[in-house]
Amino acid sequence: MVLAGRETLFDYVGVVSGLAAFWSGAEVRSLAAGDAGLTLDLLDRTLDGARELATRLDTLHYQDARRRVARVLYQHRDLCFGEHPAVARTELSLLVGTSREMTRRVLGRLEADGSIRRIGRAGLELRDAGRLRDMAGYRSDEADA
Repeated sequence: MVLAGRETLFDYVGVVSGLAAFWSGAEVRSLAAGDAGLTLDLLDRTLDGARELATRLDTLHYQDARRRVARVLYQHRDLCFGEHPAVARTELSLLVGTSREMTRRVLGRLEADGSIRRIGRAGLELRDAGRLRDMAGYRSDEADA
């Protein structure tokens, strides 16, 4: 739907035949001004779209953080793993460039899927190097890149 004269950023494509109706932004605004029910419906659709967008952006951000954490762990596995690693878990977020909370959440997911295991307060154990490599986005032929 086009509101306030703004162009749409995408096209609609129908996979089955049907009817479609299009109204100009000015027409929709005029109708909404005189119909509180329509106004509330439009607001609800807008808020639903905003919620969906926020969820998708959060998911993308998390996926990017997961990849970055996996990449740092895989690239620097000689420094990041062991009971007393050179790079402690608490310092990992500085290398990765994410918040401590995001890094903690990513480590929790990596532990849940069996890639790593937390040891004590600072250590990590590498449990599945192949899985960590895959999450980092490396191919097996560039394993030591």
